[in-house]
Amino acid sequence: MNISDLPLHHLSTTLKDHQAFDLANSFLLKPNGLSVSDLDRLFGVMHAHRLDDADIYFQHTRSEQWSLEEGIVKSGSFNIDQGVGGVLSQEIKQPLPTRMLLAQKPC
Repeated sequence: MNISDLPLHHLSTTLKDHQAFDLANSFLLKPNGLSVSDLDRLFGVMHAHRLDDADIYFQHTRSEQWSLEEGIVKSGSFNIDQGVGGVLSQEIKQPLPTRMLLAQKPC
């Protein structure tokens, strides 16, 4: 397989919005059974809880390594890492009594 055959774009290439979305959809959403409407529902839930900040992270990395000795392959590896995560925060807008603060468990 030639590197130009891969469905990835070089980092210096500027993608149009629809190209970036198509790439993200094919690598991050579809393989995990997610759709745009799933994300829309998630954002709706976060908005309903009046969060101050919310970040959602998607990751997909793929790597190959080959070790050659005098033109002969001695070892090789192929890795795919993928996942999703999020960070949500909401500022306490009203002071809580000290006993309530002490009772809360850290995240």
